[in-house]
Amino acid sequence: MVLRAFGPPKKASAVFALRWVCVILPSVAFWILLRRWMLDSGVPEAAALVSTLCGALGSLSLTYGQMFAGHQMAALALGAAFLCAFWGSFRPFWVGFFCALGVALEYPSAPAAAILLAAALLRHRRGGLRVALGALPWMLVLAQFHWSAFGAPWSTPYGHLENPAFVRDIAPGFMGISWPSWERVYGSLFSPWLGLFFWAPWTALALLAPRWLRRFDLVPAAVIAYYLVFQITHALWRSGWTVGPRYITPVAPFAAISVALLVREVPRLLPVLRGLGAAAVATTGLASAVCQGFPLEVINPLREVVGPLLAHGYVPRNLLQLLGVPGLWSALPYFVALAAAIALILQRSAVAIAIAAALIGIQWAAPPGKERGAVRFLAAQWEPDPPPGARPFTER
Repeated sequence: MVLRAFGPPKKASAVFALRWVCVILPSVAFWILLRRWMLDSGVPEAAALVSTLCGALGSLSLTYGQMFAGHQMAALALGAAFLCAFWGSFRPFWVGFFCALGVALEYPSAPAAAILLAAALLRHRRGGLRVALGALPWMLVLAQFHWSAFGAPWSTPYGHLENPAFVRDIAPGFMGISWPSWERVYGSLFSPWLGLFFWAPWTALALLAPRWLRRFDLVPAAVIAYYLVFQITHALWRSGWTVGPRYITPVAPFAAISVALLVREVPRLLPVLRGLGAAAVATTGLASAVCQGFPLEVINPLREVVGPLLAHGYVPRNLLQLLGVPGLWSALPYFVALAAAIALILQRSAVAIAIAAALIGIQWAAPPGKERGAVRFLAAQWEPDPPPGARPFTER
């Protein structure tokens, strides 16, 4: 009836609706619920707020929480499974449901889902049948998809790759997994063009979890450890056009959980978390305002892409633009929200402010590449180019 009345939806309208319904609104709800879990788990209110803001606005969750893609949805599914397993009464059906959903959304979620399932069953010592029943719907959906697309329930997309370059890239090792190299470790964790700790330095604190946390408080750290190993051992670690290592987006909620529990046990780490988190929100927030993926030739996206685009007034379409507000002024609500989040994180802590200032300086001081074509290419894709009130990039 709807299709008859209005006709088939246009691609842009459909994706816009899917982004809000499947990603943006669920992300907002998840982070609100996760903060509530932190408080119920004995995390001090200040630490819970800082951890939530770091995870929601200073990580891959912000960038991919705006896209209709599997990365953030898998993160939300795994995060929901964790809450169903370790918050209040055990809900085994929903643990199985959300773990299976995470795998259906992104196959690399399977080991993380297995960690959550094993930890939940080990802690509660019951519910195995209900876990299986909860997982069944998504297992059937996945099997039907494999059957329809590839001819058998057990036949996966990895066995039907058509792009020769992709086949060649993923060939080393087992399903693209092989021994890590320094290039992968540096590029995945520390480099300006991709590094997790460059874009979200607060996540590095999660590596301290085994020093102070015990038993089931270490479950999030185990999930993080899996994803870090996956990132540095996978042939496609470079991740394509991206802001941060997008294949490990589920690290964000589990890192927030880990650092919240860590600060609960070691309160003196809170100023450090504040400083690292403020730098992450500033860096990731500005980058996500103009781009959700940088070309591979970009070395320091902040200096080569983010700064030039903002300096020329390039911001995404928004309601204020429709009202005639030009350039960066049309994105003022977004920048005010980022500034408010940073202020809430820092809370006038001199140590935190010093750490944040030093980190932001290091991030922006990282040397750029010699090529300058990426920012002009991205600007040329803008609709319209230039956006209202922006200065166009001139040809060399």
